[in-house]
Amino acid sequence: MLNALLLFLPTLYFGSIYWLLLPALLNIKKLKWDDFQTPIFKIILIICVVSLINFILTWALGKINYEDSGSFFSMLPYSITLLPAYIIAKTLDRKTLIFLLIFICFEIVVGIFEYVFGVTSFFITANEFASGYGGDEMLYNKRVLGISTNSSTLAIKCLIGLIIVYLTKPKYSILWVLLIIVGFYVSFNRATIIAAAPLLIYFYWYYISQLKFKIFWLGLTVIVCVSLFSVVINQFMRSADISDISRITANRDLIYESFYAFSKENIWNGNGSVKLWLELFPDHKFHAHNSYLMTLASNGIIVFLFYLYFIFAFIRKSNFLPVSVLLIYSLFQFGILWGCSLTDIIFIFLLLDKKTSFIK
Repeated sequence: MLNALLLFLPTLYFGSIYWLLLPALLNIKKLKWDDFQTPIFKIILIICVVSLINFILTWALGKINYEDSGSFFSMLPYSITLLPAYIIAKTLDRKTLIFLLIFICFEIVVGIFEYVFGVTSFFITANEFASGYGGDEMLYNKRVLGISTNSSTLAIKCLIGLIIVYLTKPKYSILWVLLIIVGFYVSFNRATIIAAAPLLIYFYWYYISQLKFKIFWLGLTVIVCVSLFSVVINQFMRSADISDISRITANRDLIYESFYAFSKENIWNGNGSVKLWLELFPDHKFHAHNSYLMTLASNGIIVFLFYLYFIFAFIRKSNFLPVSVLLIYSLFQFGILWGCSLTDIIFIFLLLDKKTSFIK
């Protein structure tokens, strides 16, 4: 339970990502020498070394962009934080995952009450509601924070919760899945919902295959999906006209264009392996909202190629489904490769999978 709590607390509104160093320090004693000889650890170590060299060379040239220099750690190559993420991932077990699932679902319940009472959060003064997006009927305008600093953090925890259910198959798993679906609804994050689709389809087929009259339930599902199609599309488009790209993309077109331009101009070194943030509007700093573009812009092409190997070399049939969910999510958000984050810990844990039954 303690391990799960130490993983969960840094994701909350009062938490800090640096708190994840604590479970790494507490769990490192559990690892043996062989645990540091795995192919995944070796490629992480190579990424750290190459990133450090890239940092030194780029720093010497005076070409590092320090848009987000609020802390000492933000001025260093963030790849080094993959080392504690690996330690935590290597020591994860079923019990820790189950408790983490319980904590996530508790936060979803808090989010449901926030949604019912029509507030963004019970815990912090916040106003995430985006006015002008189609009126009060838009879920985007009603998304809640749970106990997190923003709705996106709550949404990614819902996605991680769904992955945990897939891995552990707890008792009454259908109830966990249904609660998580409600979590997707109240946190309404389009990237997370799209990424969750493969797992939701898996769970749908898993549960419906246990029922009689499967054809009937399949037909009913098709009818419901067709009847709700226009409503769903309207929510995802935020009642916007197809020509109003800013309403649909949430400025991602500008963000992608800016980070791509930076990558093109700094193709070899990137930002010296320091996490790149760009101030595209006054007092508003942005990450790339795409893990792959963010990694390329921050590190340059050479380090990026090592990251690509790390991402794709360890995908197998047994871990393909949950890994693909995080890969899809990272197309639309800065998901994996953040560093020592809960998402990266789960991602590395999945890459360490050898067989489907690796959760005992």
